[in-house]
Amino acid sequence: MALCRYPRTLAAVKRRLLDEFPGAQPAEAATDDVSHTLWMIEQVGRMADQRKIDRWAGWVCAKAHSLGIIDRDDDALSELRLLASSDLRELP
Repeated sequence: MALCRYPRTLAAVKRRLLDEFPGAQPAEAATDDVSHTLWMIEQVGRMADQRKIDRWAGWVCAKAHSLGIIDRDDDALSELRLLASSDLRELP
């Protein structure tokens, strides 16, 4: 079975993070949430366990919300839902 790594969804979150925090770099042991979140986005592409991918993608989206990148009333939340649906529909 093919894995869904949510490429559109995570790319949108990454783009928004970097727009809001220019110069942020991915780092596993970062003390700031932005760098750690960027690192998590990179790691999803290397994972082979769909449940772990799903958890991490959900965590990344929730963290973007808690950082104020995506607001509940924002069009970006609707965008992420549409992107996630699109990512899932493209599975073989």
